[in-house]
Amino acid sequence: MQRLAFVGTPCQISVLRALQKYPWPNRATAAGAVVLTVGLFCTRSFDPDRLEKEVSNLGVDTSQVARVDVRGGELLVRTAGGEEVLRSPVKEFQGASLAGCDECADFTGLAADIAVGNLGSEPGRTSVLVRTVAGEEALRSAGDAISLLPLDDLSLVSLTAARDRKRAERSSARGIDPEGPMWISYTEHLAAYSGTRRAPAAPPAYRSHHYDVSC
Repeated sequence: MQRLAFVGTPCQISVLRALQKYPWPNRATAAGAVVLTVGLFCTRSFDPDRLEKEVSNLGVDTSQVARVDVRGGELLVRTAGGEEVLRSPVKEFQGASLAGCDECADFTGLAADIAVGNLGSEPGRTSVLVRTVAGEEALRSAGDAISLLPLDDLSLVSLTAARDRKRAERSSARGIDPEGPMWISYTEHLAAYSGTRRAPAAPPAYRSHHYDVSC
C-alpha cells in the first residue's frame, strides 16, 4: 500500500484530517495513504500573483527573487545568492494575503503529527513540535540525519499563537469554537459573510449548474 507524508500549512492539514475522518466514497483521494503530516508555522498565506505585484511595486526585480520568508513580523525577500533585497512589515502586504487568513487561529498546526517553523530557534535552525506518536516515531527514525537540540523557550511561539487567536476572534463573523461543527452550510456562509471579502463569489462562466453563487 502506498504510504505518503504530507507537508502543508495548518489549514491544509485540517482539510486532510477532515477527508480522513469523513471519507467521500464517490471521490478519488489519497488521504487514506497519508501516514505522516508535517505542519508549517503560518501566520498567513499570500496569493502569489498579488504578492509578486506588491513586491515589484517596491522596486524589487522579482525575476531575481529566490526566497521569501516571514520572520519576526517582517517579510524578507532574498536572491539566489542570499542577498536581502527587501525587509518590510508583513502587515504592509495585507492586500496580497488570502481572505480567510485573518480568521485562522491555528499558527502551529495543531492537527499535524509534527509542526515546524523558524520561530523560537536560532537562524539556520528549525523549531520542531512533536504532537503525535506517529510524529515521534518519524523523528526517531531520522536518526543521525538531523541534529536535535532542546527548545528551552517557547514563549515567542506561544505569544504568536495567542496573537493569531485574538486576531481570528476579532475577524471571524461566525465566532471561534474549537468544539463546533466542522461543516458550514451555504446559507450560514451567506448570512455571515455577505458584503465582506469572504462573500460568496459568482461561479466561473464555464461552469453550468443551477447555483447563482458559490462558496
